[in-house]
Amino acid sequence: MIMMAFLLFILLLLFVDAQSLNNDQQSRRRCWSSGNGKPAQWWEQGERVDRGRYWYVCSGGELQPQGCFTSKDERIFIYGTFVQNGYEMQCIIGNDGYLQFKFTACVPGNGSLRYMVGETWEDEQVCTCRLLA
Repeated sequence: MIMMAFLLFILLLLFVDAQSLNNDQQSRRRCWSSGNGKPAQWWEQGERVDRGRYWYVCSGGELQPQGCFTSKDERIFIYGTFVQNGYEMQCIIGNDGYLQFKFTACVPGNGSLRYMVGETWEDEQVCTCRLLA
């Protein structure tokens, strides 16, 4: 009887330790971050986080970049494109590792044609697609 009680006690300790370990592992998968003028907070694994013109997902304890917002606040993934004010823009991860926008083409008129940077076309006038400074 004493042996059985001892074994139950050991099993109970193992269960409590396993729960504690599981909780510790779960907390390591959460992300601690601030932004958008708000104080830092915990984000759960898999939770989507919007930051200004960019969005992220909490994964493995870090916010992983996922994409950008268009000028119409539509969510696009990394390498997605949209047209704004006659320019095609692409959501990319820059050399610094941060999300940013890159101008990839000129889209004049009704948007049916697109011209790469450096290309020239003729409509009412001769135009050359140039990067914005």
